Amino acid sequence: MRSSFPQQRGLIPNRTRAGLFSRPMQRTVKLWISTPIAALAALSIAVSAPGAPQRQAVISVAASDVGLSVAGRHFLPRERVVLRASFSGKSLARTVRASATGRFAVELSDADTSCGQLVVTASGSRGSTAQFRRSRIAAPCGIVIQP
Repeated sequence: MRSSFPQQRGLIPNRTRAGLFSRPMQRTVKLWISTPIAALAALSIAVSAPGAPQRQAVISVAASDVGLSVAGRHFLPRERVVLRASFSGKSLARTVRASATGRFAVELSDADTSCGQLVVTASGSRGSTAQFRRSRIAAPCGIVIQP
C-alpha cells in the first residue's frame, strides 16, 4: 500500500532496518561505546586480582629503664596506627601516623619496662597489625638467691 503523501527525496534516505547510520558508522559507534566498557572491566579485574603479595607489618621494640622505642614498617601508606603497650601491670596507648612509605617511630619515655613481661600491639586503621611480646624476665629483676 502506498502512502498518499508524495515522497520527498533528499531529506531522509530510505533505509532498511539498519537505521540512520551507515555500516562503517555503526561499527564506529559500537567501538566508541564498547571501548570504555572494556576498559572499566579490565580495570576492575586488575584491582580485584591479587598483585604482589602484601608484606606483613612489623614492629621492633627497644626497651630500657628510661623508656620504650617502637619502630614500625610495612604498614599501609599514611595509615593511622594505634600502639598499645602492656608492662608491669600498667598499660599505655599512643596514636601515630605511618609515613608515605609505611614507616613510623615513636618514643614512649614514661614507660618503665625494665622488669617483667612486655606486650606491644600496633593496629592500623586499614587492617595492618603487628605484635611484639617479651615474656622473659631481665636478669636484675629475677629472684635474688643469697648464699
